[in-house]
Amino acid sequence: PQGLVPVLDDGGLVLSQSLAIIEYLEERYPQPPLLPAGAAGRALVRSAALVIAAEVHPLGNLRVQRWLRDEMA
Repeated sequence: PQGLVPVLDDGGLVLSQSLAIIEYLEERYPQPPLLPAGAAGRALVRSAALVIAAEVHPLGNLRVQRWLRDEMA
């Protein structure tokens, strides 16, 4: 939908964004599990994924770099 990757097409349901895809797959296809069984483990996995998605990835994303260069110059 956004013209970006990752994207998952599961029988016509099209999802983007890593965390949404992981949680959808976990709920739709629970075996084998992608996330730990306990709440603390699941929270740690989500925390690590959000560090990448919200803090690390935008800085290495060429689209964000171009926007910053063009809009903030």
